[in-house]
Amino acid sequence: MWPGSLLLDPEAIGIALRAVTPAEAVVRDFQDIQLWRELVVATCAGLVAEWGRPVIVPMTLLQPTYFREVVTRLRDDGLEVRHFCLTAPVTVLRARARQRVEEGQHGSDLTWLEERWAAYDASDPRFAEHIDTTRKSAREVAEAIASKLPQPLPMNVGRARWAAWRSHAG
Repeated sequence: MWPGSLLLDPEAIGIALRAVTPAEAVVRDFQDIQLWRELVVATCAGLVAEWGRPVIVPMTLLQPTYFREVVTRLRDDGLEVRHFCLTAPVTVLRARARQRVEEGQHGSDLTWLEERWAAYDASDPRFAEHIDTTRKSAREVAEAIASKLPQPLPMNVGRARWAAWRSHAG
């Protein structure tokens, strides 16, 4: 829906880190790895710096400290971050998770997901822009998000703007 934008799934960074994590390091959630958070920031900012395009990042950051590390750092680095909190009742989330398990999709550990949902607090001020996904298709959710973005959607965010990040990132 956003021509020219780049899609970055931070889970891919986590999967890559898990592949090289020493066996004795038991990490259930790759977001707990400091390097994951640093790589997500560097990859987002680096993609904008390199290609001058908007980057879309579907990611759940429930841990307030991790949220600050990632989102605040991106903003501090001069990137414009628009954050949306997708919501649905836990019963809907469970049904979606069960479907993922049945389809054999990655990230379909129901116990792990239940633990994360228990930690979610919709009243947290970080989650100011809510989009109810209960009865929406992925396309409808994307359209709801797009309706909250500046129109027309920018095709290029300008490489010159990110020169400071490049010199800062070294």
